[in-house]
Amino acid sequence: MWEVTGHPFTTREGKVVHATIQKRGEAASAKEKTWGAHERLTIRRTDAPVEPKASTKSKRPARTKGRRRA
Repeated sequence: MWEVTGHPFTTREGKVVHATIQKRGEAASAKEKTWGAHERLTIRRTDAPVEPKASTKSKRPARTKGRRRA
């Protein structure tokens, strides 16, 4: 079983895809895989996908009303 360890990227105007992959738990097996962007890949997920938690609070600081500083 292989896993993608690097962010996939394209070259040749989006016609070729590259990604770094490795065997699960074996960092020494890392290699770069290349394939045509038009090719279909079969991907099996062994774990349930992680869903992001919904947050009702904003992480931005509250805005204060008042004059802008110059």
